Amino acid sequence: MKYQELSKVELIQLLQSRDNTIEELNLINKSRAIKEKNLVEELKELEYRLRLKSDILEKQLKEEGKYVQLQSDFISNISHEFKTPLNIIFSTLQLLQFKLENNNSDINSIKLVNYIETMKQNSYRLLRLINNLIDIAKLDSGLLEPQLKELDVIKHLNGIISSLNTYLRNKKRLLHFNHDVKEKKIVCDPYMMERILLNLLSNAVKFTKPGDSIWVNVSDKGDYVLISVKDTGIGIPCHKKSLIFNRFRQINSTLNRSHEGCGIGLALVKSLVEIHGGKIFVESEIGVGSRFIVKLPTNIHNEKEICYCDKYVEELDVEKLQFDFCDIYE
Repeated sequence: MKYQELSKVELIQLLQSRDNTIEELNLINKSRAIKEKNLVEELKELEYRLRLKSDILEKQLKEEGKYVQLQSDFISNISHEFKTPLNIIFSTLQLLQFKLENNNSDINSIKLVNYIETMKQNSYRLLRLINNLIDIAKLDSGLLEPQLKELDVIKHLNGIISSLNTYLRNKKRLLHFNHDVKEKKIVCDPYMMERILLNLLSNAVKFTKPGDSIWVNVSDKGDYVLISVKDTGIGIPCHKKSLIFNRFRQINSTLNRSHEGCGIGLALVKSLVEIHGGKIFVESEIGVGSRFIVKLPTNIHNEKEICYCDKYVEELDVEKLQFDFCDIYE
């Protein structure tokens, strides 16, 4: 078989055609490689987005689970807080009724007073709980507005603490008040300031054993003032410190029953402090105690008129003290 010899021109054309084909194949392969690379990158991006979305959904499910658990805990706590004083009142009334109906000579004026005090204390507990719930609702709806006045915070707190000293001495707790200045003017709502201190002191007294001490300290820091309440209570675990200012949260389920309260007081304090542009912190050590620190600015800006407070707390009514410290049982 004879092959036709190619001319030089034809040979060149054939070689060029081959080179062009190779070049086209290289371009096709290169294009395919780019597409494959882009596809891999797109798949990685898609995988990342799916993983991110999955993480978000998982987090949302966990948050919803926590919310459901929190809601369940709140219902359990609030039920306990309502039922316990009601049961005590009801059982005391039943006992009193039984003794009266049977003309029991065992009942005397001292026992009668004790029965009445028991019912009164638990009625206060219910009323205090309801008032705190109403205040929380007002805060959420923006209806709780501070009535700002300029006052001497040392004089204001001293009046509250002086009234408490006699009352707490009868409860076998000692209350100390220290301050590094004789006078410190700040702008605040006097009633809210009283609520902040009484709630913190009520919390401190609740966790302080009879015979131990509680310290209130005021430090002048120029543009702001630090008010601290220190107790010698059980202390708070480090991993629980961030939870204690959350609404309806206690440190743990054991404390929910051994110490009364449904976790509203500290949350309310935090909200009242923040209304004044302040902050609240806690320092604590297990078995040593806790120190709650309130940082308040001396002035609240952009307020049109600030009245000077010319009336300070001289003595808190005994009934008011029984109301604010109704969770204390001996």
